[in-house]
Amino acid sequence: MSGGHFDYKCFQISQFADELQHEIDINDHEASADGDFSGGHNLRHETLERVKGVYNIIELAGDLAREVEWLYSGDHGETTFNELVDNLMISFMKSLRDGGDNECYDECDEQEETEEIPSEETYIDENRKAKDLNRLFSEETGE
Repeated sequence: MSGGHFDYKCFQISQFADELQHEIDINDHEASADGDFSGGHNLRHETLERVKGVYNIIELAGDLAREVEWLYSGDHGETTFNELVDNLMISFMKSLRDGGDNECYDECDEQEETEEIPSEETYIDENRKAKDLNRLFSEETGE
């Protein structure tokens, strides 16, 4: 099999991310004189940085949706799926911790950093706790 359980809708999320990346890339471009290109939206720096952060989340969502698509289509077993999702989440958490592709809104004075970004170990520990809770819930409810 090769995907298809959800009619490949995971790729619509990834396509949206690609189109958003294009808009980010052309943000400061001027319109062409011949009218072939209407120009970028010229968003302010702080707004563009927030859009970049949203882009990173949408890109992650597309990747996660693809893994779910392949799990339900039989392309991945549960073990592989869990490993791939863990790796995606760990990479995403590392990119947040390391500043990612965006500037983490450093120039937004009104935004205060109140929480530290969890470490890879914290994510893995929390994931194990969630698995334990799911197992306990399943045993208690018989599901």
